[in-house]
Amino acid sequence: MLALSTLRYYTLDEVAVHATSESCWVLLWDYVYDITKLLVSFPPHAVKSILSVAGKDISHLFEHGRTLGISVLNVREFSVGTASHPITALVAPRSGLRALAFPSRQAPDDRTDKAPLSPWWQDETLIVGRLASKLRKIIVKNVLTGHEHFMEVPSEEILADVRKRYLEFNRQAEDCIWRALKQNEAGNATSFELDMNSTLEANGITDDTENFDRKRIAFAPFVPVLYLHFTDSSSAQ
Repeated sequence: MLALSTLRYYTLDEVAVHATSESCWVLLWDYVYDITKLLVSFPPHAVKSILSVAGKDISHLFEHGRTLGISVLNVREFSVGTASHPITALVAPRSGLRALAFPSRQAPDDRTDKAPLSPWWQDETLIVGRLASKLRKIIVKNVLTGHEHFMEVPSEEILADVRKRYLEFNRQAEDCIWRALKQNEAGNATSFELDMNSTLEANGITDDTENFDRKRIAFAPFVPVLYLHFTDSSSAQ
């Protein structure tokens, strides 16, 4: 059984790079699927159509089946109907992409086998992650060197996963203590150690962007700064 709580969160940009026959990912609802190995199950004429949506959100291609509160893993059937051309607005059948919902069975040892396949979107082994519902802007600052690095991270990610992303830029960050600033009752800024097993929000670093937008208040977006404090066992790059 897939542990949904342990899935990595991906951004749209991260999914978009997987758009080839060697690495073919798609978004279906909020799940990220790697369907590379399924391409051999599709007729050749359909593979080109499927690759045209590789690395993209294909939820809109499925007209039925999405019911509020129902997981895609519990949906048995989708109906792929017609699509409107983005330029001409003409309506045409999705002949090639229809195979994406209903792959043909091409067993090497029995080409005549017509037994129905389980829907591929119910195959949990194809799920590599979930789509981030919102991105948070942060600045990671090395207090030893003064270097600052701007990042956009999924709001659902715990800080331990944010740290994994940052390791690409500073391998010593694993041994650092991560801290942030908050105001005390007197209104003064104080430093506190972050809980790496919690999200930014759970650490008290809230995102007020939506509140400002809802109230139509113009403001300069505040980007929180996370401070890296090196321990005796770590050194700055």
